[in-house]
Amino acid sequence: MTPSPVRVARALTVTLSIGVAGCGSCGRHPAPDGKRLQESPPDIPPAAAPEPWQWRPTSPAAYALPTGCSFSEAPRRHDIDTARLLFLAMPDDTDHLAVAQAGEGSDVTAMRGLLSLRDARVGDLPWVHLSSPPVMGSADGRWLAVLAHQEATTSHATLWLWREGSPMEAIATGDQLVAADARCGKNECVLLTTMPAEVASPGATVWQGRFDQPVAAWRRQDVAADVKGARPLSIAGHDDPEPRTTVALDTPNGIAFFEVSTTHSRLLGAVPQDGPILDTVMLPQGPLAFLVVATLTPEGCAPAGVRLRLAMPDRAPQDIPLPAVPESGYARRVGNGALLVWISRVSCKNPRRKVVQSVLVDGSGRPGPFMTVGDADGFALASAGKDFLLWLREEGGVTLLRGSCSDD
Repeated sequence: MTPSPVRVARALTVTLSIGVAGCGSCGRHPAPDGKRLQESPPDIPPAAAPEPWQWRPTSPAAYALPTGCSFSEAPRRHDIDTARLLFLAMPDDTDHLAVAQAGEGSDVTAMRGLLSLRDARVGDLPWVHLSSPPVMGSADGRWLAVLAHQEATTSHATLWLWREGSPMEAIATGDQLVAADARCGKNECVLLTTMPAEVASPGATVWQGRFDQPVAAWRRQDVAADVKGARPLSIAGHDDPEPRTTVALDTPNGIAFFEVSTTHSRLLGAVPQDGPILDTVMLPQGPLAFLVVATLTPEGCAPAGVRLRLAMPDRAPQDIPLPAVPESGYARRVGNGALLVWISRVSCKNPRRKVVQSVLVDGSGRPGPFMTVGDADGFALASAGKDFLLWLREEGGVTLLRGSCSDD
């Protein structure tokens, strides 16, 4: 349970006019402009490991799935104090869940670890601050994380790659350098960061390499370096074995999608950013952004109504009217389509009660009816093939819903 991987972006309505930006810098570049990398990795203070979670069957009566999806087994629940407990799932890892918990009045995690759903193993994680989990990725059960080490006297930061059981390696140093997303396939992993440079620059950088490969051997490609104001948002998709990655960038003219291969990058298209973006996903017929369109009051209400907008390049957007404003959401591939899940308050009149809702879209981005899954104040979502896992954070415990979807 965490905010969406896509940072909530500024809302604007624009007309698209983006030029194609190619690979401005390809090859191996561990540091920009010869700048020396920081030699010392960030400290990771010790924390207790979580005990393996014990899942017990629970009644399915309180839960529902959207049209096209069904339960694969009865819901299961782990009883635990959920105060200051957060958890994360990687998009295509249905075997693990990252968990962290901090004590009252502290943001430093007192307990953290990687839980296996297949056995009682608990792995390590560098999730030091509860409210700011590192960007993480998973490759066949092996997790990586990107940590930022801020210089004390400047705005420069060094990004470090953490892999369980291996020494941390510096990726790059740059002005206001941050990591946006990570994704792994069977053969390679991909990192999406801002552009490493002596002075903060527009565009994004994609790093590609094998999980166990030294960082110095990873390939670097800069994307949209000539698009003023462009910033990385998310990795919408990553395909092996080519590999081929689709990334989304926030630009003054909307959300731009780029395909990045081993040798080049090219613009796939763009969509207007008509509101805060929740997530992106690559579908068979193109990339999709899922956004919130609403005029909000200072209290976060939308008296004129709320719409969930599904936007794809060169297509008319599709809107789903909603009863309340989504706070965060995820999009995960299932079969040829995608499962979109979000959390929102029931209404402005009942701000303390929150619900998780979901909709299945087909390969063209066409949605079915949305459904309220159940009450929860947080969630995580992972998928593999047509199957998905949805974790719900509830009072006194976490419930796991396992199901499958078909858009046929």
